[in-house]
Amino acid sequence: MYLDGYEKMAMIFDGQGSDQMNWFSPGRLISSPWTDLPGGIQFDSGAEGIHFSIEGYERIRIFYINYSHGGCYPSGRTMVTTNTCPWEKPIRTGSSKFLYSALKTRATWGREGQMGDADVMAVFIK
Repeated sequence: MYLDGYEKMAMIFDGQGSDQMNWFSPGRLISSPWTDLPGGIQFDSGAEGIHFSIEGYERIRIFYINYSHGGCYPSGRTMVTTNTCPWEKPIRTGSSKFLYSALKTRATWGREGQMGDADVMAVFIK
């Protein structure tokens, strides 16, 4: 994710043998900025409120990584989202809604200093 042309957050996935949807999954994650991002088994278990997928939550929040979806103030990681909760409004005027945890661990969305925002989300394929 980029803000004003500078990289702010990056994740690397192993895309070998993947398709257009399943490359963004915990089992393919090689690196991320978060030290507490759990392994694939916890996300892939289908537990209530745990998301790690392009489709995200009810296709409202896409590219959604979230540990606990509990309404408008869950603990999460990164997402591309809409304006369904007050904290989803742009952090600064003119910015897009690409939000991520600015911490080295999951953040509680809406808490000051815990969210970063970006105006571009890019996917690079090698």
